[in-house]
Amino acid sequence: QQELDNMEESSLMLHLTNLVLKQALIGQNLESVLFNLTRMLSMKLDGVRCNIVECYEEEKGVVVTSNDNRKASGIQLDLTKYPEILHVRKTEMMIAIENLGQDKHLGFIKKHIKDIYFNSIVVCPLFKDGDFFGVLSLKLPETKDYITDDELRFIEIVSYAVSLTLSNQNHSINMNFWDQAA
Repeated sequence: QQELDNMEESSLMLHLTNLVLKQALIGQNLESVLFNLTRMLSMKLDGVRCNIVECYEEEKGVVVTSNDNRKASGIQLDLTKYPEILHVRKTEMMIAIENLGQDKHLGFIKKHIKDIYFNSIVVCPLFKDGDFFGVLSLKLPETKDYITDDELRFIEIVSYAVSLTLSNQNHSINMNFWDQAA
């Protein structure tokens, strides 16, 4: 940790990118790799929750993994309660919402999620073999009211690593996460 604290930001980002790519390419089982990637992202940005959600139907999804609870895998989601996920599904583009409490159109999102306190959210599209799979969602603490360019790039890099992992033939095991209800 002391070595990381003394690194320049650019060197730190390269070091962290290296760690993310190593994690994405190791031979562990798929669930462990995805869980570790969400934990790495959450730790770097002090996230309060980082999820991978598979969007398997127009308005239905399932939690693949969550950085704070391995047992979250299999939780069914009604995506109509998550307009940020629906937007990313439709556009296949990353969105970042800073200071959600001040956003007159999306401030209600916080009311749907009662077990965590967050202020900013970033949602990135995920792909498996070139096709839309779902999203990587990162919720940041209430004290976080802006997101730097470096932080956005790192989140995007982790989403690419997740997509790489999902597409990796070494992980071509059955990916029916909704059958693994906690």
